[in-house]
Amino acid sequence: MLNVTIQKLQIHKVCRVVPDLMEIMKAATDDYIAAISAGAIADCKQPSTYAAIVDQFLQRPPVPAMIRAVGETGSQDDRVYAKLHKLITEPNDDPMIPNFAQHTKQQIDIATQTGAQ
Repeated sequence: MLNVTIQKLQIHKVCRVVPDLMEIMKAATDDYIAAISAGAIADCKQPSTYAAIVDQFLQRPPVPAMIRAVGETGSQDDRVYAKLHKLITEPNDDPMIPNFAQHTKQQIDIATQTGAQ
């Protein structure tokens, strides 16, 4: 119970700085920093930020935190599906990338099916 409360407080604090995180995500030359920012933004569940997360996912090389973040958006953008498919099926320097991409694709598919009912 205490851990859940602490996590909620941490997310609440992070959500107050979403505008700063958006700037960091967009301006970061380091893909990992951008991905961590995107993940924190996605955790705040503010739909107005989702398009920016999707744009960054599409523009940047694959990083697990960015893949997770785009999954949190529930994006149904065909370009997201295409990139996830590519990450699943094509060789990658990081052997974990296909696993993250597969999980994210399934997460989006489930969200889409649940929302459609």
